[in-house]
Amino acid sequence: MRQLSAHDIVRICEWGRDKHALDRALVLLRAASPGVDPAALARLSIGRRDALLLELRAQAFGQKLEVLVPCPKCRERLELEFTADELRVPAPETPRSPLEVQGYALDYRLPDSLDLAALAHLKDAREARARLLQRCMSEARFQGAPVPLSAVPGSVLEALTARLAEDDPQADITFRLDCPGCGHSWRAAFDILSFFWTELEAYARQLQREVHEIARSYGWTESIILSLSAPARRRYMELISSG
Repeated sequence: MRQLSAHDIVRICEWGRDKHALDRALVLLRAASPGVDPAALARLSIGRRDALLLELRAQAFGQKLEVLVPCPKCRERLELEFTADELRVPAPETPRSPLEVQGYALDYRLPDSLDLAALAHLKDAREARARLLQRCMSEARFQGAPVPLSAVPGSVLEALTARLAEDDPQADITFRLDCPGCGHSWRAAFDILSFFWTELEAYARQLQREVHEIARSYGWTESIILSLSAPARRRYMELISSG
């Protein structure tokens, strides 16, 4: 993966301002993987996609991540610090399909961005989960005989849900937290995409301020200014502020 340039960040944030999170994820990966088929990126499992986003984030802003998590009970904000390496979760090396449980054998694949996009309009979480499982199953058998996917019982689907989480652990990163203020305990999810996108938008605004000030002082174009290294832009900003 190539590192995002200042040009990339400004352009992507402008484009993605009103786009769905799934579209934002894929355009980031396309920008960082110019030789890769976009369709192949869309078919990556969600965990593999998030692992690449984590790698891209580390390239852009470094290994350390500082996260603020509000307590759901008293709203006190907890400050957490991680490294990208601490957030990486190894996945099983080989696919384990089929899942065999209670006499059923299910052939399945891991969810990808196309699956999530197809279900993004659904408001009911239970319906979305059920339809996601239906999309990920290719065949079901009971005691060796094929059965309709719709006939698979709920207990078997629960086992499939657990298997998907085991096979793609990077897709669901959570932490157990304890609030020092009120003592409330809960599990909080970490979404690398929303975290990274928030950082990118803040950096894009900083870049636009730098472009504005440097262009006003030197008459250079946006393209020239964004082509400068970050240390060079900071130095010009210091010169401008010093008069």
